[in-house]
Amino acid sequence: MLGVSKALSEGYPVIGISTRNLASQAVITKVRYLVALARLRMSKVLFVVSPSLKSHLYWQFGPNTDMYSVFSLFNQ
Repeated sequence: MLGVSKALSEGYPVIGISTRNLASQAVITKVRYLVALARLRMSKVLFVVSPSLKSHLYWQFGPNTDMYSVFSLFNQ
């Protein structure tokens, strides 16, 4: 648990749990959370928009805005 505390203080994203029963519901929930997070990080996103929304985005952000770059900011 000292390692978890140090990692948290250094800003690393960690999840720590202390239990004697590895099959407890708390452990299973945390493992499922980590699996879901890994799947989200490996997923791709496809935006399907109507022509009117595309026109609105173009009008709001202008032709000089690279929407792919905006979306890539969320992937960091």
